[in-house]
Amino acid sequence: MIDRFLFRNRSESSQIGWICMTDMLLYTVIVMTALAIVSISEMKISAENDGIDSKDRKSRELQQQVATQAADLDKANRKLAEKELELDRLNHQIASLERRMEAYLETVRSSERAKEDNDQSLRQVRQELREEKDRLSLANLELEKLRNEAAYAESDRKKINRELIGLKGELKRTAILIDASGSMAGQRWIDAVNVMEIWLEQLPMSEAFLVVFNHACAELPQKGQGFFDLSGRESKANRKRMIDYLRGITPVGGTFTRGALELTYMDPDRPVDTIILFTDGAPNTGLEATIVPAEAEAIYRLVEANSGVVINAIGVGNYFEKDLSEFLMKIAQISKGTFLGR
Repeated sequence: MIDRFLFRNRSESSQIGWICMTDMLLYTVIVMTALAIVSISEMKISAENDGIDSKDRKSRELQQQVATQAADLDKANRKLAEKELELDRLNHQIASLERRMEAYLETVRSSERAKEDNDQSLRQVRQELREEKDRLSLANLELEKLRNEAAYAESDRKKINRELIGLKGELKRTAILIDASGSMAGQRWIDAVNVMEIWLEQLPMSEAFLVVFNHACAELPQKGQGFFDLSGRESKANRKRMIDYLRGITPVGGTFTRGALELTYMDPDRPVDTIILFTDGAPNTGLEATIVPAEAEAIYRLVEANSGVVINAIGVGNYFEKDLSEFLMKIAQISKGTFLGR
């Protein structure tokens, strides 16, 4: 019984031991399972936390990228707005240029139309000018013919006048010598100037110059200035200038005729073919009041030495007195000229 009891107790003890062991194992398994579960949970939580952190980082990075992209987009939008403003300004400029271009083209078209009209008018005017030019040419030819006829008639008239007056010489280049001594004062001087004015107008003189003499000699034009033109456009003005010059002179002093002739002969720049000499007195040296025979002889020799120049001697006042008339007729004879009394 005791054995059974012991055996039973041993069995029970074994069972209890097994149960305890089993419980211990179970407990261990439970604990380890719990630990495992906890560890797994912790690992899962850690992993979740790591995932959350990673997502947060990615989220922050994405937010940062979004912010950056938003800033870039804002900058781009601002630039786009600026470009749009610039584009709008350029469009306005282009529109303005197009308007100006259109206005310019319209102006050009108007100018072209006006040019066509002007060209037409110009062609018409040119045609009229050509016709007028032809008419003018014919008129000029007719006028030139009339002028030539008038010139020939005037030349013939002046030649006739020269023949009527009795002057000799070509009168192409004429020297007019006028005595302005004291004895010529008064009416004699007035008459001599009046006669000279008529002759300058009526005689066929081409060129001339003046030598006014008493005890000295003066020239017009002055030496080196040539002749007065008496046949061209300035003839009227030149004749007036000569007569005005003579009217401004007051006769005084002696009669230095030789000085006037020497001045005329010895000017190589003014070769003359004809001399018209107006005087009322026999020659002297310009200091005496009467004739000086030696002066007369010197003048004869001077005229003989220049016999190619014709002298028309014009006696004024008392030219009929023997000494004066003989002197004037002799120099006219030596030079193949003529002697006239006024």
